[in-house]
Amino acid sequence: MKRLLVILLIAVPLLIFQKKDAFSFKLLKGNLDCKGNVQQTLNLRTHEDVRDVRFSSFRTTFRFEGLYKVVKTSDLDMRFYLLANYYYDEGLDLDTDQRHAIRREGGKDKYRDFRRPRNSEEWLTEFYLDLKYRDLQARIGKQLVSWGETAESRVADVINPLDTKYMVAFPDWEDFKIGLWMVRLYYTPKYFW
Repeated sequence: MKRLLVILLIAVPLLIFQKKDAFSFKLLKGNLDCKGNVQQTLNLRTHEDVRDVRFSSFRTTFRFEGLYKVVKTSDLDMRFYLLANYYYDEGLDLDTDQRHAIRREGGKDKYRDFRRPRNSEEWLTEFYLDLKYRDLQARIGKQLVSWGETAESRVADVINPLDTKYMVAFPDWEDFKIGLWMVRLYYTPKYFW
């Protein structure tokens, strides 16, 4: 109980006074723009079940976003974009009953997967080349497609599949969408309209 109280006394002020961007900087004469943040999410159970689990999750998520402007001229604009999300869940460190329940019910693989992503398909959300050449626009790589959404349900935004295997609460849609490898092309002639 003392350990839980100490963790809450440290985590609550950090969460209250946390800035949106933990860091933001530009390199290479402004051609490389980087930013990122750290998000802490704590999900407590209000009642105990037969497994006596108190914490659903105590997840720390590290986000990194990078935009590199390769070329920008009057005819050509080429950029690389990267969005990575890496998480670590400390809930298993705090709640031994949950740790034992996951090992008993899911095995060691599920225990390891619950704590952190397994491979680059899980932590690499978006990575694409954005190319604009005169009337042609192309986006090539792993990307999220957003056509519209509401607060509680997905209406038209059903392109990207959802990774709900370790979702224990209700995060933003962007937090558990899976990026897809695809090509998006637009061709808009100048005098078409």
